[in-house]
Amino acid sequence: MNRPLPEDPIRMRARRGSVASVLTIACGLLVVTPPAHAVKTEQWKIGSYTEFTSGEREALKVSNIGELRLGHSVTNIGDFAKEIWCSLNGADGAVYFGTGSRADVYVLTKERRAVRLLETDAIAVTALARDSAGNIYAATMADGQVYKIPANQGTTRIEEAESVRFCKLSVNYIWALALDQDDQLFAATGPGGQIMKIDAQGNAEPWYTVDESSVVSLAFSADGTLYAGGGDRGLLYRITGKDEGRVIHAFEEDEVKVLIADGDELLIGVNAQKSKRGGGAASAQRNARAFDQSTRQVMAQFGGEVELDAGEGKNAIQQALLGNLLNGAVYRMHADGRFDRLAKWGTESVLNMALSEDGSVLVATAGDGRVYRLVDSTRWDVVLDLDEKYAMTMALRDGGLYFVGSGSIGNVYLVDLEPVTHGDYISEVRDCRFSTTWGNIGWEGNGPVEVSTRTGNTRLPDDTWSEWSEPRPDRTARISSPAARFIQARARLGGEKALLDSLRAYYLIQNQKPEVQSVTIGGTTPLNGNGASDDGNDDDAADTPADKAKIIAGAGSAGVPSASNGTVPKRAPTQQVRWRASDSDGDTLVARLYYQRDGDDVWVPLALDKPVTGSDYPWDTESVPDGWYRLKVAASDETSNATGRELIGERTSDRILVDNRKPVIRDLVYDAATARVSGLAEDASSRILWLEYTVDGGEWAYTVPADDVFDALAEPFSIPLEDLDVGVHAVAVRAVDEAGNAGVEQITIRVQP
Repeated sequence: MNRPLPEDPIRMRARRGSVASVLTIACGLLVVTPPAHAVKTEQWKIGSYTEFTSGEREALKVSNIGELRLGHSVTNIGDFAKEIWCSLNGADGAVYFGTGSRADVYVLTKERRAVRLLETDAIAVTALARDSAGNIYAATMADGQVYKIPANQGTTRIEEAESVRFCKLSVNYIWALALDQDDQLFAATGPGGQIMKIDAQGNAEPWYTVDESSVVSLAFSADGTLYAGGGDRGLLYRITGKDEGRVIHAFEEDEVKVLIADGDELLIGVNAQKSKRGGGAASAQRNARAFDQSTRQVMAQFGGEVELDAGEGKNAIQQALLGNLLNGAVYRMHADGRFDRLAKWGTESVLNMALSEDGSVLVATAGDGRVYRLVDSTRWDVVLDLDEKYAMTMALRDGGLYFVGSGSIGNVYLVDLEPVTHGDYISEVRDCRFSTTWGNIGWEGNGPVEVSTRTGNTRLPDDTWSEWSEPRPDRTARISSPAARFIQARARLGGEKALLDSLRAYYLIQNQKPEVQSVTIGGTTPLNGNGASDDGNDDDAADTPADKAKIIAGAGSAGVPSASNGTVPKRAPTQQVRWRASDSDGDTLVARLYYQRDGDDVWVPLALDKPVTGSDYPWDTESVPDGWYRLKVAASDETSNATGRELIGERTSDRILVDNRKPVIRDLVYDAATARVSGLAEDASSRILWLEYTVDGGEWAYTVPADDVFDALAEPFSIPLEDLDVGVHAVAVRAVDEAGNAGVEQITIRVQP
């Protein structure tokens, strides 16, 4: 990727990186390293446009193909207002700029000294223009005034603004000024969508009117043709005389923000808008409420007072509300009338443009406060990254970028035209998730480049982090910073031909112990190993052995037969053991299962002690004697780590009952004197849960133990049979235990007359 770019006269440092908006032209590739298991060495690569713009850059520029090169240094010479709205070059090499809230005009001398020339009562100075004699024209909002600062004013402050007021227009907003070859002044205005021509005495007349709320941009071509951009409908106009003009192009976007003549070609900056407003008389009522709201917003934003006539203000749009702008784009209109798109931004809008001496286009944007250099439709650089959201205006010197004014805070940045000797890049903090063993770090590009690192265990570097390691010029070197969770890399480029294409670091995170969150057996509730279920319900109302012990082998009380259906659900001795386990570093897990009978000290492996993949296992409970047991699941990351580095996480279930034997009916006898059948229902492992009987194969009838309560392994019972007919009868008694096992015994009785 070491493809050289043409020599750049506007190199500079970029003061801050942020997450980049994606330009649709030749966007650099983002390399995403998929999550790796702990056994694998992980790679951290920085090499794309997005990754480089996410870090901090000092005196470096970044290209769309993901290359860092030396730029120029930038100096912030001060905070002058809330916004620096506009700027232009004076005849003597000075730079003039206009501010918003306060609405003043400054001159910046060659010695980098800023002097306030003019102070007004308006909200903002929105546009500046210079005639061939060196006079400076300044337009203000929302009073629609134009001031004329004499060419011989120098740095002498104008005490009274009225003394240089040139004219007051019949509209409130002047968005652009332009002078023709005869020094006649034209103003783009709103509301009303008029282009006004102003003569040498300050008399204004409507020159051309568009069917939009505002005209926001003007430019004269080399042959004297006037071009104008509308603020609502994305229309570009060519005006050839008073009331003579036509639309020559309709853009997909809504606002034609900036126009720059480039010989017989035209550069156009456009923006989409969140809130779109149409033009023309028919939409005036529809736009009235939107205008009133925007007026209140702009007053709050810029602080100032303005009196607007309701009738003439209903159809205006406030370009001062920069938050209304969405994505922007730059187009070139060729001499043959063809339009090519040079760039498009997904989350940034175009505020200003300038043409460098080398033919590249500089674009100042809102959103991330950036200045881009467009070489052509496939190649561009970020040459400046402001702390502020808005890079609002630019001015050149010696054919390269010299002056940038920002918005939200009205700072002025001056570019040092002399090339720097070195530039620094500091990456974003890399979160490796756990304590890490570092390997090598290397770089690709052209030297000289030196790389160093620092590490720590807090997300933001602080005093607890290590110092930057000794810079290494080697293309590959061992990371010497201490083991930690977080790491940051720094690269220093030195020399005119230095280029950084990518950084790559390798590391191995510390293995993390797996965790088993729950164990589920059959249809019971997942166990958390602490005697409570994972459902978050701590209700202790159910206090029977079945509820407390989570019986494994039967349906429980909910599954016992009713007296009406006469069936007992067939219990399955094979029960499914399920578990939930995870590993915080993404390792693949296997499990081993064990059981332990009450009173034993040995854990006996299931599945022949082989690792089980997945998260369930069928346990044949008939392979073990009846009794109380605990199950243990041991999750291991052995398949993802070298031998000796694997870790195991375990969870043990609550006590569970295995009961595969049927209850027994003992001592079944008939007492003719009392007409009762009595006996004993007994089970070796679980309490008797249900008793029922049938006479002569009839329906099963529910009965209770002698003490009326099912609470023991053995339950005596006595069943009254007073209503039987004289003769021989077959009586069957069935007992069901908690595990769902059913035992039946039958007796033949004779009822005497």
